[in-house]
Amino acid sequence: MRKKLEAEGYKINGYREKPSQVLMDAKGGSDNLFVSVETYGRGNALVFSMETPCFLPPPA
Repeated sequence: MRKKLEAEGYKINGYREKPSQVLMDAKGGSDNLFVSVETYGRGNALVFSMETPCFLPPPA
């Protein structure tokens, strides 16, 4: 995931790896989005979140 995000123009803002958990925060890409990825447990769970701008037109 880290290599793919970096290849897409994201800057890795934070990365921490432990035996039972990996945390990563990145920002960038063509739309300047914020992405947070976390694994925990035995690596069989992934939490993926993304902050995006509102996609509704201004009067909505």
